[in-house]
Amino acid sequence: MRLLHDQATPRSLELFRLYVFAIWFVKILLEPTHHLAYLPMRIFEPIGVLRLIPPGLYSFIFQPVFLHALKFGILASILLYFTGRLRRTSAVAACVLLIFHQGFHRGLTFTNHAEMALLYAALIPTLFELIDPRRRSSEILPAGVNWNALPLQVFMTVMCLAYTFIGVHRLVFGGMEIFNSDSLRFWVVQASLPCDTAAFDIARLSLIEPLVNRIFNLGFAATTIFEAATLFCLVFGAFRKAWLIAIVGFHVAVHLTMKISFWENGLLLIVFFDYHPWVSRTARVPVLPAPPPGQLCEDGSAMVESNAGVPSAS
Repeated sequence: MRLLHDQATPRSLELFRLYVFAIWFVKILLEPTHHLAYLPMRIFEPIGVLRLIPPGLYSFIFQPVFLHALKFGILASILLYFTGRLRRTSAVAACVLLIFHQGFHRGLTFTNHAEMALLYAALIPTLFELIDPRRRSSEILPAGVNWNALPLQVFMTVMCLAYTFIGVHRLVFGGMEIFNSDSLRFWVVQASLPCDTAAFDIARLSLIEPLVNRIFNLGFAATTIFEAATLFCLVFGAFRKAWLIAIVGFHVAVHLTMKISFWENGLLLIVFFDYHPWVSRTARVPVLPAPPPGQLCEDGSAMVESNAGVPSAS
């Protein structure tokens, strides 16, 4: 039994960070952020660190020019990170601006979980990178800990907990009634309106065909059980494969029947795959002799011993 990502390398960790920032880049680029300036200021309820902003500055924030500058700042920081220059500074700048961006959105709407996982995926590896490389040595970390795996494992644990809390909450507060009643049928029909969509055709079948409604309820119950048990994905590969089939099917079904798309979470499901061996096979980077455990490399990173006892750079 081993934790997923325990074979992570600097290259595979960096690939994940590039992937996450690429998703954010496309998302911010296509988003009309400046339109938020035309919403009434009175509906803004600051959350998180945005509560520290004096109310007198709200009139400055609710300006298209400021929101255009915020968008440009995020895109420029991510582009700078892509170039490999000032990596640490550009990553921190992008994360700070994304926190403000997401807090501003949530203050005007509601705190949903559509982009939360994507925000954590940018924040957690960046926070780990800020740790002094000299503190990553084997004198600090327990033997056998792979530093490159820690950001991925921490993020995956956070993502697993989110799915687990959703499933447990549904079981505790909804009970078996939501799987035996017409609750799911009601949600599907309500979300499928107006009736000129393909989603409404599926909803109509649930109204006239009892078998379709029964299949919906059984699938909903099975998905809830998988969600509640998501933490097992960290250690059991066979369960992780079954979980991926169930959750991907759930996201597709929700999109088809309720027109709700959690595409950000869908793209982040890559973290449930052990992609590190593939990255190692495709890497064309010369292997340099490794210094003794605890000794710093030329780039300032430390060496830690992997589970196999072979030193790996971090």
